Amino acid sequence: MSGKAFLQNIYASSDLETFGNSFDAVKKSAFRLEMLDLYTIPEEAEFYNSYLAGIKTIPNNFNKEWLSLVQTGTANEIVFQRVRLVREPMHSYVKFEIAWGYSQSVKAGEKIGIIMYDNMPLFETQVPILKDFWLFDNETCYLMEYDLIGQFLGVKKLPAEYIHYYISLKEEALKKSVDIKKTKLWSCSVELR
Repeated sequence: MSGKAFLQNIYASSDLETFGNSFDAVKKSAFRLEMLDLYTIPEEAEFYNSYLAGIKTIPNNFNKEWLSLVQTGTANEIVFQRVRLVREPMHSYVKFEIAWGYSQSVKAGEKIGIIMYDNMPLFETQVPILKDFWLFDNETCYLMEYDLIGQFLGVKKLPAEYIHYYISLKEEALKKSVDIKKTKLWSCSVELR
């Protein structure tokens, strides 16, 4: 059995279709905690390579579906929020994410907060497993599974009895983060392009 087949087998119990449908079913809010320096996303590879090659203009088709989802949701009073942990010196992927991704997502209506590792506040909230996660309507939570180089492996839907931990972590992360538009990252997002 290949490594990929093995991993797909492990995550067979995690329903990616149901996870994907959560974005269409969200009624009030969608929250994302991002902690990795690098996400290796095949659909982004061409765009990331263009960014690394010094291309300054963001292609019209970059993140098009996500931006449409955020714009439509925001128009329907759904709140999209994200807290991003950032380490310095910044990995080129984080710079790409800010310059090409976040700059467009904020315009579409997503609220993005930043926590710098250097100034990381102490968190009172303890969770059973600390990983990247998505939380929908404070009712459904998925832990995001990645390998050491940021390749997506799958999702694990949390049982209902654990969701309150992640709601508390979300609330604390939002309080302790700084709106990206008020950080030096935002002011240099144009320079990062």
